[in-house]
Amino acid sequence: MQWRRPSLGFVVAALIASVAALGTFGIEAAGQDASPQPLVNRDAVSTKEGVELRNGWRYAPGDDAAWSEPAFDDSKWESLASPRIPPGTEPESGWPGIGWFRLRVTVDPSVVGESLALTIDHPGASEIYLNGRRIGGFGTVGSTAATEETYNPGGLPLSLTFDREGVYVLAVRYSCTSSAQGFMPRILSAGFRISVRDSASSINDYTWELTLNMGVNAMLGTIMLAFGVLHLLLFTFHRGQRANLYYGMFGACFGLLIFSGLVRTGLHLGIGGSLVVVYVGRIMVACTFLSLVAFLRSAFAFDFGWWFRPLAGLWIVAVVASLLFPTVTIAFYGINVAIGLSIGASMYTIATALRGQLDGAWIIGLGAHGIAIALSAQLAAQTFNIQALWPQAIALVGFFGLPVCVSVFLARQIARTNRTLSEKLTEVERLSGQAIEHERREAEVRVQREHERAEIQLLQAENERKARELEEARQLQLSMLPAKLPEVPGVEIAAYMKPAAEVGGDYYDFHVGGDGTLTIAVGDATGHGLKAGTLVTATKGLFNAFAGELDIVATFHRSSRALKQMNLRYLYMALTLAKLSGRTIRIGAAGMPPTLVWRAASGDVEEVALPGLPLGGAARFPYEERRLDLEAGDTVVIMSDGFPERFNEAGEMIDYSRAAAILRESGGAPPQTIIERFVAEGDTWAGRRPQDDDITFVVLRLK
Repeated sequence: MQWRRPSLGFVVAALIASVAALGTFGIEAAGQDASPQPLVNRDAVSTKEGVELRNGWRYAPGDDAAWSEPAFDDSKWESLASPRIPPGTEPESGWPGIGWFRLRVTVDPSVVGESLALTIDHPGASEIYLNGRRIGGFGTVGSTAATEETYNPGGLPLSLTFDREGVYVLAVRYSCTSSAQGFMPRILSAGFRISVRDSASSINDYTWELTLNMGVNAMLGTIMLAFGVLHLLLFTFHRGQRANLYYGMFGACFGLLIFSGLVRTGLHLGIGGSLVVVYVGRIMVACTFLSLVAFLRSAFAFDFGWWFRPLAGLWIVAVVASLLFPTVTIAFYGINVAIGLSIGASMYTIATALRGQLDGAWIIGLGAHGIAIALSAQLAAQTFNIQALWPQAIALVGFFGLPVCVSVFLARQIARTNRTLSEKLTEVERLSGQAIEHERREAEVRVQREHERAEIQLLQAENERKARELEEARQLQLSMLPAKLPEVPGVEIAAYMKPAAEVGGDYYDFHVGGDGTLTIAVGDATGHGLKAGTLVTATKGLFNAFAGELDIVATFHRSSRALKQMNLRYLYMALTLAKLSGRTIRIGAAGMPPTLVWRAASGDVEEVALPGLPLGGAARFPYEERRLDLEAGDTVVIMSDGFPERFNEAGEMIDYSRAAAILRESGGAPPQTIIERFVAEGDTWAGRRPQDDDITFVVLRLK
């Protein structure tokens, strides 16, 4: 990209910022308008400004209710060129903080009986009288700060109607005690501005300001504040990118600046609140422009330059001076010179980046053009009083364009940095892989040279022997399982077991008594492998010995004592015993998961959870037995913990609640189909992760 001179948009932005700062930051020019008092007629009140009542006022300090009467003789009162009282221009008769202002207004027949509006703008408080009749006021007028309640009207219109032509006496009882005592007279202007306008125009302007102008500014302030907070968070998590810090400060300060203006005009704050908002606003102005310059210098990796500290010092002096000594010279020239220099520094930085063909400079330049267009649209709307949506829309898009462009610029930088790091990591991985492969090949050569052929054959023989022993143990364990499922009238039965190793620790068995009672056992030895297989063998013998007993709890006690006496050392057997007789089932558990029962009538799943220690531990643990009545179609699922505690690749368990949900969905199917559903769900959940524990299911269904 070839460098070009700063565009017309940048120049327009600088001029607009300098001109608009007067109204934006609450700085007003001094001087008095000596033009004659205008006549209140139809043509005058129909203009944008209306009839501003500036000249011809008479003033008296103090407070007397009789001064509102039209017949009162105010000829000896002091004449004022304007009811405004800037610092250092107090009336000759003095300003104690409260006084009366009277004006004779000539009314033309063209406005008699018309609906007009009177608007007043002031710090302090006021009461307004027309020919001795109070027509409104704002705040509470008082002679001391304790009795006074200040209020900023902010353009609120008061209804006004003249019932005849001729001369009217307008009297304003006004107080602003803060402007007459302490430090405040040096910084606070007293007095008021008052105008008469067409009622419809005044109300429309005020409504427009509240509904659209303030709404757009609130949206813009929220957007800028959100972008500022976002980039401050980005800096918090990545301290190396200081551009995020400075842009976050710019967005946050800009948003607070916009909100300070909204608060001042929209909430009708009194003197104290208004001054705080003004002070905050002017500080935010300095922070906004300084952080913008700092962001641009940091984004393009430029040094801040020798001029940055003097610029910051100028801002400090200008802001402090405008707060302490709000005169025309210091306030207007100080802050506006600082704004112009800051905009110039920003344009210079962008132009330098474009001239140096720095990556992404055109993106920032595009956002700066958007700001220039936005400022132009707002200034045009304010200058020509354009009551339309398009200037606000253009301003919103223009202001929104800068944070979008900056975010694109920073995101583009981060993406390119990450891509570069990714390429470097890929290269490192490739080189590391080559080095590891080279070392592996050398190690294989060394192993082949160090080991004799006989040792290799011996190792192979040893592995084959161990494999045969494991296979024999596996076959022995499988022989412990029932060769076939029992056939019980009115009951469908299915069973499934899948060990996690060659020799597992799960076990299931059946026994049918002489009275037709079906006894089911499902066990889970601690761990798996050869030791677990040994415990399964012992449990098989105990089951064969005690399966015919009716008392499940007694069977647990006898089996636990027998296993404990075998001194298997840290080997325990968790076991569920269930005895089905007719349509009644009794269930006991020693350290096993809950038994699930699906009810055909309701489709609900009951969990039979019984506390108990695995067998081989405490000899006299108080085991419990649960009795359930089953109906036709009811299904019972007894399982080991291998399924509900199966893990997926992310290390998450499928959990017991999912097991209940699967049975709820498939409870009406045959037992074998239910088992297949559980197995499929478990394999899908685990993905490529190997099975961690043995899995066993026994499912019963009453026909």
